[in-house]
Amino acid sequence: MKKRVHILFKLLKECIHRCDYNVLVPYLQPKFEYVLSLRLTELQEKLYKYYLENLTGNGEMFQRLFADFTRLSYIWNHPALLPQHYKRKRSAEDQEDDDDDDDANSMDDFIVDGSSSESVAESDDSDTLIKKEENMSVSSKEEFPEIDSDIEIVFEKQVKKVAANGSITSEPAENEQDVEDESTWFEKFMPENLLDLNLSAKFILLFTILEKCEIIGDKILIFSQSLNTLNLIEDFLKIKMKEYVDKYGPMDDEESYENVVAQTGGVSHSWERNRDYFRIDGNVNSNLRTKIQEHFNDPGKHRARLLLISTKAGGIGINLVGANRCVIFDASWNPANDMQAIFRIFRYGQLKPVYVYRFTASGTYCCFNWLCFY
Repeated sequence: MKKRVHILFKLLKECIHRCDYNVLVPYLQPKFEYVLSLRLTELQEKLYKYYLENLTGNGEMFQRLFADFTRLSYIWNHPALLPQHYKRKRSAEDQEDDDDDDDANSMDDFIVDGSSSESVAESDDSDTLIKKEENMSVSSKEEFPEIDSDIEIVFEKQVKKVAANGSITSEPAENEQDVEDESTWFEKFMPENLLDLNLSAKFILLFTILEKCEIIGDKILIFSQSLNTLNLIEDFLKIKMKEYVDKYGPMDDEESYENVVAQTGGVSHSWERNRDYFRIDGNVNSNLRTKIQEHFNDPGKHRARLLLISTKAGGIGINLVGANRCVIFDASWNPANDMQAIFRIFRYGQLKPVYVYRFTASGTYCCFNWLCFY
């Protein structure tokens, strides 16, 4: 096979112009990549070990793999994500039960005859089919709002379909208390205040990097596969800003921002959305993305120094050379996704050395996943 590929490459050499990032290297500043293996905090260790010892392996492996990975990823990102996940899961199940009841009731008034079938078939023209496809795409995001990866959405849909047909079976719970325990198992470990940076090594390091970047004047991108993780980062940005506003007063213009920076030695923690930081995910339309990109890349906009991006929505096709530092908060199943994210800043137009930080949780499946693919 290798010989044939080599021959094919030689035959097409004069017809196809192949280039990779090495073509850019002589013309750009150097790129430095760091894989940071972070030790779990005490709370994260307790949650992680308990879940592995008591909750993994319930049901078929095919059915549980991504569910376990999702919950473990919340643990090693930040424990506050775990109760939010189960809360949304219960709400989705309740909504699904309500929809099933509505469908059952509507069947009483549903009459099937030949004429209605023909009329429905005739109405399925190309425009209608296109609209159906669009609705299916939208429904995927509504059905799995916390998943930002195509492969996970497809997997979850397949699991749901196969489970509904009864071909995947798992051991039934002995009683209702067992089901309840699986969705509340973490409560005995949780502290009263979950919005605490010290509960996650990733968040501690992230905000340390943000402070250092503000001091030296570098802009930074943060990529994550999880929309919930991006939401939590925003929550901590709001907390930080409230602390500094209470201490130094509101910062409405550039002058007040510069005054606070001078008072604090370069760290303002002013985090006003669409001014100090921006966010790009699947809910941001193309026109707004272009405006964000232009504003963020403007070297004169010193306050526009942070961009939160979902890896799926913002990892391809945009130019963000205004930043020269990038944090890969959680590794993707597909290594190409993370590589594409890095090349948002390591590209033509970049005038500074590029620094990339990959966060992994030491001793976890997160670290194992990175080692397997990279």
